[in-house]
Amino acid sequence: MNARALAAYYDRLTSEERFRLLVAAEGRGDESERERLSDTGGEVTRTLPDHAAQALAFAESALLAALATAEEAAYYHDALARADELHDDPTPGVAERALALAHAAGYRLRLHAAGWTQFCLRYRIAPWRLWAGLPGCDRWQRALALAEQASFDRAAFLAWRERVRPADAGAGEPPTPEQFADTLEASFRERVAWWGG
Repeated sequence: MNARALAAYYDRLTSEERFRLLVAAEGRGDESERERLSDTGGEVTRTLPDHAAQALAFAESALLAALATAEEAAYYHDALARADELHDDPTPGVAERALALAHAAGYRLRLHAAGWTQFCLRYRIAPWRLWAGLPGCDRWQRALALAEQASFDRAAFLAWRERVRPADAGAGEPPTPEQFADTLEASFRERVAWWGG
């Protein structure tokens, strides 16, 4: 049976069947099939509270920030492990460079956590409470606690970056926690608008 003949039956699909076929079409990159499936589906009317757009957007923002923080925590752990492996390397400067890279990774992890905290405080929300049930959250918190002890502060990070950066790389400043929070806020506002708020 060809796609056109099959499309004649799309209006008989259950919502679950339609969803599965939509996901499969998306996975194949088949935009025309996805549109045909979507166009034959019915609509469901729901009544939501007037703050639903903000709630949904905030949940998305929290998840994306958690994923970014998880990535920073993993990178920090990897950099610390590499620095530990190279601790006794006899090559001049190798151990020091590896440890400096780990300290830079710790600074970035702290920056992410501080930006997320500032974003949450704007809404009077406990920052880690939203992430408490996520897998790995306790590991991120341990990584952050370690980074508080073993990482660069902003001045040391900027000095390190200046030493290791190519001369033609430009002098852009890394974001401050406030600027990182502003970026989260802008993303949150985009998602609120997308949800119709």
